[in-house]
Amino acid sequence: MIINTGLHHFFLLEGITRVDEKHIQGFSSPSSRQVYLRIESMAQLGAMHVRFITDFNKHAFLLGVSNLQLSETFQGNEQCSMTGILNSRSTDSFSYKLTAEIAGCQSISGTFLFATIPYDDSFRKDTLQHHYKKIFSCLRNVS
Repeated sequence: MIINTGLHHFFLLEGITRVDEKHIQGFSSPSSRQVYLRIESMAQLGAMHVRFITDFNKHAFLLGVSNLQLSETFQGNEQCSMTGILNSRSTDSFSYKLTAEIAGCQSISGTFLFATIPYDDSFRKDTLQHHYKKIFSCLRNVS
């Protein structure tokens, strides 16, 4: 399957400002009014936290979103501050409360469910583990 979003590199996170075993905070500034880009930014933040707490040893992906609440019409490319709180987890699944704020006002919130699988022939550890560790490191070093 080939998915073409029309976006170059399709990585929306611009920085991670805080991370520990239960929390992650970051920001992005999608250059579009499209709400789905804000939601994708939130999903990328959550998936990055899953990779962090599993020491980048598994492939992480979004399973679904529930209880999504939208409370603001976006005007353009305002910086969006995002927070993720790990609600619960099992061996291979992770539930997060993710929120996005613009100018201090909550604009999107929801429950995001992620899963992990072992690296394999399709999701190669020798490529992806290094790739996501490098991205994480760069996002943490953004001032």
